[in-house]
Amino acid sequence: MLKKRNKASADGESLWLVGYSDLVTAILSVLVLFVSFSKIDIDKFDHIQKLVTNEQIETLSQINKKIQLTAKKFHLKELVSTKLDDTGLEINFSSVTQFKPSSWVINDKKIIALMPILQEIITQSKQRDIEIIGHTDDLPYHEKYTGKFGAIKLDNWSLSALRAHSLQQYLSTYGLNVDNTKIIAYADTHPKQKISLSTMSKEDLKKARLENRRVSIVIGRLHRESKK
Repeated sequence: MLKKRNKASADGESLWLVGYSDLVTAILSVLVLFVSFSKIDIDKFDHIQKLVTNEQIETLSQINKKIQLTAKKFHLKELVSTKLDDTGLEINFSSVTQFKPSSWVINDKKIIALMPILQEIITQSKQRDIEIIGHTDDLPYHEKYTGKFGAIKLDNWSLSALRAHSLQQYLSTYGLNVDNTKIIAYADTHPKQKISLSTMSKEDLKKARLENRRVSIVIGRLHRESKK
């Protein structure tokens, strides 16, 4: 009788160990999936959603190719550049095509040339997150602005924010979905070209600052349904 009890106890312990090991394996599998998905960039998520749902959606890499072809077709390659990474598709526009020097007022005559690309961004805003990001160069900007709330001092942060807001307002008149749009100001903290006063020539410095004065638009996460 004693032997049978010991055998039954051993069997119970074995079953318990098997169940525990299965649970640990399941938890580890979930953790591995979380780590794996955290490293997948947003374009890969688009591809996965397209395969799983069988939806006719454009991935960010497809949108990137379309914008590059559009820039080539309309001779805009010198004014527009793109970068695709795990945060989304970033489109950089030279500030000279959008604003007058040291101003956040839209230059209607020049920005109209960018509309073939801006229209694609407007279309994508119906189902994707959009970030409009203002940048300035490293030169200090100090200006007084008098509005309905009185006089205020403006700096590079103010200028980059006002430019991003102006572009959002301008695009909203053409159908930009502002519910999916966020405005960001970076001033001179995210330069496209690094500035080195000690090593760069005056001409290189001028070109670098021109490239850094820009507004970027990032096309990001895909929504399952449009908000509008």
